[in-house]
Amino acid sequence: MFEVVSVPRRKTEKLLKDLISAPLQSPVCPPLYRHFVYVDALPIGVPDISSCTFLEALCMEKKRCHALHSAYMDYVDGATYNTDYLVSLAIVPSVDVLLRHPEGIRMQVDLYKALGIWDFLFDEREDSIFKEDPEESIYTVEFWEDLRRTRGTLPVYTGFFPSLREHIKEDDIVGHVFIDENIRVLHNFRKFVKTPVSAVYIDPPFATGRVFSYTDRYDLLSWTLLMYRRMQMAKDLMKKDGSFFMLHVDQRADYVGRFLLEEVFPSSFVNEIIWAYYSGGVPRGAYPRKHDSILIYRQGRRDMKVPRRIKPKFQGKLEHLKDSGRLYEDEKGPFVWHNRRRGEKEYVYGYMSDVWVDIPIINNMAKERRGFPTQKPEALIGRLIESTTDEGDMVLDFFAGVGTTPAVAYKLRRHFVSVEHGEHGLFLHGKNAPGMLGRLVEVMAGRGKREPTGVPYSPYPAAVAVYVERGSEFYGRW
Repeated sequence: MFEVVSVPRRKTEKLLKDLISAPLQSPVCPPLYRHFVYVDALPIGVPDISSCTFLEALCMEKKRCHALHSAYMDYVDGATYNTDYLVSLAIVPSVDVLLRHPEGIRMQVDLYKALGIWDFLFDEREDSIFKEDPEESIYTVEFWEDLRRTRGTLPVYTGFFPSLREHIKEDDIVGHVFIDENIRVLHNFRKFVKTPVSAVYIDPPFATGRVFSYTDRYDLLSWTLLMYRRMQMAKDLMKKDGSFFMLHVDQRADYVGRFLLEEVFPSSFVNEIIWAYYSGGVPRGAYPRKHDSILIYRQGRRDMKVPRRIKPKFQGKLEHLKDSGRLYEDEKGPFVWHNRRRGEKEYVYGYMSDVWVDIPIINNMAKERRGFPTQKPEALIGRLIESTTDEGDMVLDFFAGVGTTPAVAYKLRRHFVSVEHGEHGLFLHGKNAPGMLGRLVEVMAGRGKREPTGVPYSPYPAAVAVYVERGSEFYGRW
């Protein structure tokens, strides 16, 4: 965080309040708001340089407007990162590189234990020479060679083994994870990631005005400022043809999100997915609010891949229909006769609609739960990613939370960029719950306290680049 010393905060806040109370053309996204940049370090919106003449007319000195803009640019341009990697043992050139760092070995083993991976390494390994006492063997070549042969996707962290960094190959990197403010990462994105983005999925704060394990103290004005600039920046990173932007919101912000997306992606609306679910809690004097909306827009003319599924009326009945001789099949798939005399068929499989009722929320006792109150199911993110991308495409999530999007992207063999600023982006957070990085270790290993779960997959050797802001409170923590 930074302070803009040259601009009195009280005066700036008063000015903004005056602006907000002034007559505006639209209650949701007035033209004035579109010229604002939201600075995360301050709970206010600040103007970009093009607004200075407008502000000058309202008696704010022009030099202060320039100072505010300069401070903002210094903040986003000043992002510097320490870069490390999660890298699978199968692509480590030699385990000798690991043995140069005995303290790192101990830290890596302690991380495996905290994530529930340690015992898995020796499951069903009666032939292992380390079965009796693996603790005595962790500093030997034989131990790591054995793991590389039998658990080749298991990742090690170059933060524990610095000399391994120089051996990482660009072609092995499938993901980029940033622990920093997303506005800074989006601003500097192309310095680190050269591949254009095929799909953006974000599940941002919903303007609840509450504090969870993250802060959501946004009203609709500040939420508008927060989102609009980031949507613009994300659009510039997307493929010019055939890419999709997906915004996950609830009833508090869905209409604002729609207005913003209509401006950023004009005439490019694809779908509003209604994700309906059951959960506890009933409001007084109203119907229960039991759905979220996922607004999908596109850049270019590429169509989504809409999955097919068994129609509800046929679920659980296919075997009976087949045994009774009433199930037929042609080039379009299995069907039953609706009226055989007139040649009318009814196909068993149909395309899904935009109302999804088959994916439940994650209950508090579920294996998939990662200690994050608004965590979304892997099945939900998986369906969205498969509908909008192909294997090898790049998926971006700059409100990554505990890392559902990168975890699912890895499982579905997509590349990914994920951004999170907070301790839930680390290996562990809270009461030793796996954060985003810890989750990726489990996913790449194929087993852990909460893996496998969600989307079925087969682990494969890969590397993930990890960028942590230099000087941040999170650097050096795991």
